[in-house]
This record gives sequence, structure tokens and C-alpha cells, in this order.
Amino acid sequence: MLNQAFMDPVEIEYPYRESWKGLLFAVIFFGACTCFLFYVALTNRNGLIINGILPLSPKAASIFYWVITAIAFLFVVAGVVKMLFSIFIPQRIAFTKKTLVVPVHIWSSEEGLIPYESITKIDESKLKRMGELTVYHQAGKLKLKRHFLPSPKDLDQLLQELRLRLGKMGKD
Repeated sequence: MLNQAFMDPVEIEYPYRESWKGLLFAVIFFGACTCFLFYVALTNRNGLIINGILPLSPKAASIFYWVITAIAFLFVVAGVVKMLFSIFIPQRIAFTKKTLVVPVHIWSSEEGLIPYESITKIDESKLKRMGELTVYHQAGKLKLKRHFLPSPKDLDQLLQELRLRLGKMGKD
């Protein structure tokens, strides 16, 4: 992926970020799990047998519950951080005359440019509502996920546009 100080004007642009609704659901779910596990860990007086083979004393069971509570809480923190990043760090996928503009990585607003002539292959994978597009280029590969785009149809439009631009260059 190449970075350039100047690039052609953007012709088509798609916002590219994780859905805050899905993240909010995860935060609420793991928040509820954290509260429940916190209560269980705090009030536990019984032992625990894990999978019928690993017996734990009441003290060991409480430690186990505290560890699971901490893990659930870390999922809540991770979800909140990802929500904030998706809201405050704008990312996009854009087409210019000569390049595909993409995020360098998911935690950054920095953009990279992939010249169309460096693209060697495009793979599309579809699994029900989930899907991704893998763009292979001379500097590596890039995976674009359907659920990071505003609409499920956007990945198909993005693929169609990319194939159209590569077709104009005699590729794909």
C-alpha cells in the first residue's frame, strides 16, 4: 500500500466503520453478564464441577467466577472503545481515477492508496449476511468486510465498481 501526499479527487466514497448498533448490543449483553457474574462471585458459597471432570472448592469456584467476571468486563470495555473509535475516527473506502483509498488499519484514520495497476486478484466470500472482499495487490492484501459498510449491498457495488475500473485497465 502506498501513501501519497497528493491524490486525485475522490469520485465514489463509502463510509467504513463497525456498526455502533452491533457494538451497543455487545456492550449491553456483556454488561449484563458482568453484573450477573459479579453477583455470583460475590455470593458464592458452593464448590463447582467444570464439565464433570474438574472439581473446585468453594474458594476456587469464587476465584473462577471472579476471573470470568473480569473477562466479561473486558469485553464491555473493548466494546465501548470500539464504539468510540467507530464514532470519532472516520474511515472510508474511496475510488479516485487511479487508486483505491482504504484505511491503513482499523484503529486509525490514516489512509493508504492502492493503485489499480498494482491489484492482482480479487476474491469474494459470502456467508449469509456476512461477506468480505479480499483485494490482492503487489504490497499485500486487503480484506473489506460487508458489516463495516453502511448497507449490505454496498460490498456488491464496491466489487462491481472495482471490477469496472480494473476492466478499463485490461485486468480482471
